[in-house]
Amino acid sequence: MTYAEVINRVNRLPEVIPGFVSDALTSLKPDIIEKNKGQLAIGQDSMGKAIKDERTGMTTYKTKKHIKKRQELGKQTSFIDLNLYGDFYDGIDVAVSKSGISITSTDGKTKYFDGGLYGNDLFGLNEENMDWVMDQLVYFLTDKIRTHFT
Repeated sequence: MTYAEVINRVNRLPEVIPGFVSDALTSLKPDIIEKNKGQLAIGQDSMGKAIKDERTGMTTYKTKKHIKKRQELGKQTSFIDLNLYGDFYDGIDVAVSKSGISITSTDGKTKYFDGGLYGNDLFGLNEENMDWVMDQLVYFLTDKIRTHFT
């Protein structure tokens, strides 16, 4: 590769990096989904805080009927995890765009859960999980940039 070709490829980096990032995030979608589900499963939102019922301020389920139903299904009752039958978790998906990622669920209850009953931070990754994604992104980009120059 000539010096001129190297300079040309360097100059093209601003054009190709967004595509590299998009490819990386797309490849990480299953991991991002699992990490978001993992946070919810331990009753944690994307800010690392306990999921709480915005109406009551409680971080546990409040009605005896709901607690009894969860117990009958073998579910934990010590904190809010939003996982009774699994539809909400099963519907969690990641959309990748030029501006980053958006996490949501296709489950009909999402409109009541996120931004409503349980705050605005159900979807997204806490600091530890975001650090993991950033590490993976750096590895992926390093490889893509190296390939770009070969």
